[in-house]
Amino acid sequence: GFGTTPAEVSYAVQKARTLLGVDAEFAYSFIKGYAGLLKYLGPAEIDAYIENAKVLLGRSPKAAFDFLEMKTRTARMYVKNISREARLPEQTVRLKTICRAFTGRDFTVSDLGALDADEIIAHNTAMAVCLDQVYLPARILLFDSVSANRDYYRWQAVIAAAAVSYDSFAAVHGKTFACSQDLLERTLGAAFHRVFLAAEIFRVLHKLISTCPGLAPLYRRILRREITAGRVPPDLTELLQSSLRRTEPKHPALKIVYAAARQSISYADTLLLLRDLPAADQKLLCSVFPGNGFSLPFFPDYTFPFSPETPPLSRARIDLRDLQELSAGDKQNSDQADALTGDEGSAHDGTEKKAGETEAASTGYYYDEWNETAKEYYEKWCRVTEKRIPPGDTAASRDALDYSAQVRRIFERLRPDIARREKFLPSGDSINIDELVSFLVSRRSGRPQRERFYEKSRVLKRDLSVALLLDASGSTGEECGGGKKVLDLEKDAACVLAEGLHDIGDRFSIYGFSGSGRDHSEFYIYKDFSDDWNEDSRRSLFAARSASSTRMGAAI
Repeated sequence: GFGTTPAEVSYAVQKARTLLGVDAEFAYSFIKGYAGLLKYLGPAEIDAYIENAKVLLGRSPKAAFDFLEMKTRTARMYVKNISREARLPEQTVRLKTICRAFTGRDFTVSDLGALDADEIIAHNTAMAVCLDQVYLPARILLFDSVSANRDYYRWQAVIAAAAVSYDSFAAVHGKTFACSQDLLERTLGAAFHRVFLAAEIFRVLHKLISTCPGLAPLYRRILRREITAGRVPPDLTELLQSSLRRTEPKHPALKIVYAAARQSISYADTLLLLRDLPAADQKLLCSVFPGNGFSLPFFPDYTFPFSPETPPLSRARIDLRDLQELSAGDKQNSDQADALTGDEGSAHDGTEKKAGETEAASTGYYYDEWNETAKEYYEKWCRVTEKRIPPGDTAASRDALDYSAQVRRIFERLRPDIARREKFLPSGDSINIDELVSFLVSRRSGRPQRERFYEKSRVLKRDLSVALLLDASGSTGEECGGGKKVLDLEKDAACVLAEGLHDIGDRFSIYGFSGSGRDHSEFYIYKDFSDDWNEDSRRSLFAARSASSTRMGAAI
């Protein structure tokens, strides 16, 4: 029952050995149930199955043993469910191929879990597109067969590619605008947010089905399932069904959206057409599509906030080795090309060029990261990029300076004594008479001792290094009373501590962190260990600004 291939046998032996450390009977139950599991599940699925059994082990050992041996109805149902779900790692290559076939561009397909979890929950995001990155769920279990769930992945890939190819908001999402709300607030106004999203979703779907009618059966099956599951907003149902049938809807407001979408060739056109509508039509649309934005499970979530100034890894990364091997001729050609294209970033000032090269060479560091939900480490999962913060215009606050004076007096008490006599040494600059007499007596009596009767003065030095890590995520921009923000209090406290540490001679550094997804975890350097604590360091600290999400594990 250990399988029919060396890999299956090796997996069984290694897994059983690992489980022995958990519980011997638990490992034995795994061995007894392994043959049954092999009929339905692969190694990754069996790992997930065992993790569920471990949860049961803490509640009821017998239930866990029966679960591993597949004796219970729950076990059989679980195997059935897990064997029909589609998983992203198995589909990634095919999905990349679909995107490239549709657009002629290379896309990176990533797990949706790479994005900020709080934002995913807040926006109910099921897929997202940012520049050349497509973010999809780690697994799909919507249909009763694994092939149907895989088709759902393929549909998401086609939709992502179409949204980019048809110049929908996906083409500028995360590049020019953080989210669709950002776009609407700068143009038509937030009241038109839902109207704009409805028009753009209809435009992309209508054009896609018109261009590729063979996709209609798949779209019909997915749309029917999502409506049944209650994951489609009621005010969009008729519009989505109309995009499937490629017919004009009956509702007057939907007819306006239908006409606008058919005339538009880009998200910018949609904005202009909505802006130029008569006031009565605009009012009608806002009454039919009231409220804020929304997301669909099978369409890119335009409401998800990306950081416009941080391009994804596929655009931002330059290998350090490639950069070092770049010849002088290549650099000259690059400069000439920049001059011909009028690139603003190609200034020939020495300082700016050096800064640009340094930024380009910042590939980041990759760290394993613990997934609390899946209870496992993801290897080389999170990319941390260092950013040195230059001195700003803001000086230390008056509160920080006042407290610093008080703290210095307290820290002065932490200074050790300048020197003390250290005794019982094998060598030194003086002899302790009492210890010498004791040594001579012991030697005369036949009980020899080691020579430890020397003394010397020893200067004590504190040997302490302190690294202070500040939370610079978006939540620290909230006010906490007295007209100050959370980050302002952090900076004041860091400055006070720095003054005290500097006064007693301890080495210290001040860092910060924030991030936007696993590829954009940022580590800010306000003062490194090698930097002096001076006015520039203080101004760098007080230049700290609230940024994006709180991804503290990798930064720590």
